[in-house]
Amino acid sequence: SFTALPANKQEQYLKIVQPYITNKTIRNLRLSTRPDAITIQNLLLLKQYDVSLIELGVQSLDDEVLRLSGRGYTSAVIYEAAEKIIEHGFTLGMQMMIGLPGSTHEKDLITAKEIIRCGATGTRIYPLLVFRDTDLERLYNNGKYTPLSIEESIEQSADILELFLNAGVQVYKIGLHPSEFLENGTLLAGPWIPAFRQHVQARVWHRK
Repeated sequence: SFTALPANKQEQYLKIVQPYITNKTIRNLRLSTRPDAITIQNLLLLKQYDVSLIELGVQSLDDEVLRLSGRGYTSAVIYEAAEKIIEHGFTLGMQMMIGLPGSTHEKDLITAKEIIRCGATGTRIYPLLVFRDTDLERLYNNGKYTPLSIEESIEQSADILELFLNAGVQVYKIGLHPSEFLENGTLLAGPWIPAFRQHVQARVWHRK
């Protein structure tokens, strides 16, 4: 959540990469952050340092799902942040998750449609996973949360992928890449398999 850092720390990081912008080693910068960490002052700072794309970790646009997931903001905050980002000339990205507490496939489809309506040009789709030592683990162990199965997550992600493809929204990532924290026992439950994106894309092509 880059913009949640103190302003002087953000500027310190942004200054480090400016020589690479100047000599055209890189063309621009992109970052991810929380919707409730977007301010006009911060956007002006990012514009000054050649940031071009801001990706919001939205996860859901349903207020009840946001509350049950402990996200700490409402959908109104998300809409306001998205509007500010576009008004200040940035490209907007919005990440979403499926299978959150209190969510349904219908709610997740609405979130995808709202991401499109907000003007996002790119997105990520993450099925929710249960990790140890988290509030979600406690819900899972108490029988108050049931993660999606692998088949459910593939089928539902394929529905959402088709929505984004038809709207011309680029999908940067679907599911998590293999990494040590997925294989060291930290992952407790949930629909994770290697090459998850390929399974989802194959489902879309199979339908066609």
